[in-house]
Amino acid sequence: MISRRIFTGSALAAMALGAAAPAYAHRQKISYTDIEWLADSSEIGVTHRIHMHDAVKALVAQGKLDSPTLTDLRSQAILALYLQEQFALYGKDEKRIELSVLGAEIQGSDIFVFLTGQSDGPPKGLSIFCEMLHAAYATQRNHVTVNLPGEVHTVTFKVKDPVKTVF
Repeated sequence: MISRRIFTGSALAAMALGAAAPAYAHRQKISYTDIEWLADSSEIGVTHRIHMHDAVKALVAQGKLDSPTLTDLRSQAILALYLQEQFALYGKDEKRIELSVLGAEIQGSDIFVFLTGQSDGPPKGLSIFCEMLHAAYATQRNHVTVNLPGEVHTVTFKVKDPVKTVF
């Protein structure tokens, strides 16, 4: 016969083991972009942060990459050029601000792509186009944070969103 103490102890141990089991969640398709004014060089700095798995699957599906890796320089350059096509900044005069690729860096499971654009000063108005990874993922969200002197804004882009005026 099982004593009350053994039964209670066993039940508590089972509950503790059940509570300690890992919870697996579905990772969302999200990218993060930061835009800032680089006063020392009179440039606008753009940093894209994308989960490598999402980027590589999208580029392979679109036929831009032959193998599913972003660890080599060629693959990173392909990603950077893709991002240049899918992301644009427009000044107050509605002229596109040309962005040049500085490079890319892998940190953990994310890849960071760095771009800059020449400007006479911090923009007086800014509009953004952002279609990154939208062709590959219907649920993709792209968060863009603008941190310029006197202006801090965050906008989120979903599939088929138009150009958004930030300020």
